[in-house]
Amino acid sequence: MIGPLSGTSQAAPLVSAAIGHLIRRGKTGIEDIYQRIMTTAVLDSKLLEASKATMIDMRRAMDFDVDFLELNNGCKMRGEFRGFVTVGDIVAADVESGGHFYLSEPDLRRVFYNEREDWHLMMHVRGHEFLRRAYQIEPDHLQREFRFLPATLENCGDQEADAVARFKLADVHDLMLASR
Repeated sequence: MIGPLSGTSQAAPLVSAAIGHLIRRGKTGIEDIYQRIMTTAVLDSKLLEASKATMIDMRRAMDFDVDFLELNNGCKMRGEFRGFVTVGDIVAADVESGGHFYLSEPDLRRVFYNEREDWHLMMHVRGHEFLRRAYQIEPDHLQREFRFLPATLENCGDQEADAVARFKLADVHDLMLASR
């Protein structure tokens, strides 16, 4: 019988296959593999409260040299993050504790805007630990601009590939720094 199924019994062989491919590509530490899978996973604002990720995206997980950017207007790009225009940490408040947090650019792995709850899921490295938390980014820090060099574009109007563009953090739906 062939048909759609779900659950851990169906997920286990797919996760095993993803791990096998990552090991074959040189990721051998469990923390590196976990970070890679989580950083590149498909996220869904409706399911963020219930799970850490929705599903593995093998294309993104295997695309080691490319960053991904999706803007709030639906424009999707694959390319290279070129850094923030202004230097300094991003200031945010932890949604759970309310404590202030300072994130430096080299530690950043992903920023995902949860439009249902109006907070950002940020994945970052602190020391050797991979962290995934919900933050309210300070309004003036949402205006910070970063540069992105797109190699491919989808649904981006007159934006051109291979032209470095500036975007505000407030315009980001999903930014994956998968090349790190």
